[in-house]
Amino acid sequence: MVRDLPIRNFITSRGCPYDCTYCFNHAYNEIYKGFGKRVRRRSVDNVIAEIEEEQNGHPFQFIQFEDDIFVMQSKWLQEFSLKYRTRIGLPFTCNVRAELITEKAVSLLKEAGCVSVWMGVESGDEVIRKELLKRNNTDSVTINSVRLLQNAGIFVATENILGLPETSIDDDFKTLELNRTLRPGYANPSIYQPFPGTALAQRAKETGEFSGNYSDIKGFYSASGLNIKHRRELENLQYIFSFCVEYRINPRLLGKLIRLPLKNVFKSIYFLWKGYALSKRIAPVKLKLGQWFHVIYRSLFH
Repeated sequence: MVRDLPIRNFITSRGCPYDCTYCFNHAYNEIYKGFGKRVRRRSVDNVIAEIEEEQNGHPFQFIQFEDDIFVMQSKWLQEFSLKYRTRIGLPFTCNVRAELITEKAVSLLKEAGCVSVWMGVESGDEVIRKELLKRNNTDSVTINSVRLLQNAGIFVATENILGLPETSIDDDFKTLELNRTLRPGYANPSIYQPFPGTALAQRAKETGEFSGNYSDIKGFYSASGLNIKHRRELENLQYIFSFCVEYRINPRLLGKLIRLPLKNVFKSIYFLWKGYALSKRIAPVKLKLGQWFHVIYRSLFH
């Protein structure tokens, strides 16, 4: 059934040069330290050949590149932009990092056929980003990067982590407010999970916010794996976060709403808005009725 969908996933590189505390990459890099480069990338011709082979066997309309960061190497991106648009010519989405977005990079993405990107914002508080997450980009860098992309006609989907250790619901509201400033095509909210081997999970264990039992880990979009008091507010905020970013719900009203036992209502809003934003902005493809049911099923039960 997946092969019948009009979207295909490809990966052109492995590895990430950054050490974000919530991500597995810093632990992974430590394990394989001394065994080769942290980031390995396939040649442009190799990537193009794979896409052509799949397109010839099972035609599709849209590509999602799953690299941790697609815009890491400007020389590679320049070659890719030329060859991709002449030999493939399909719209695509990819992952970027705010510090690496330049006018040149945006121009190459646009020329290649990029219609949207995913960018990690994670937290709306610069101190939390720098000291807790080891992400040093400032608000101004993030805002400027998003504006460059938007001015080129490329939609931005932001990645955000709610319920981080040592933070409060007020900190999550800061993340919502930064997203309102950014005005993304879709603001994707997830709830922090203390994954094994990560620096932030160890820190949460030391502060007593995490039990140390990794079976407590939940899904990104369901519940927190930490010992927190504001569990209802966090889960409700996660479900209506992106809707409130788009439609600018008054923060005071939102603060009252997330205390109500309306999780199923908020969950319905979440799936409806996410489906619309992703299908119309981030990955605009035409789905048949059966394909829509498949996507909905995967969203609800996986």
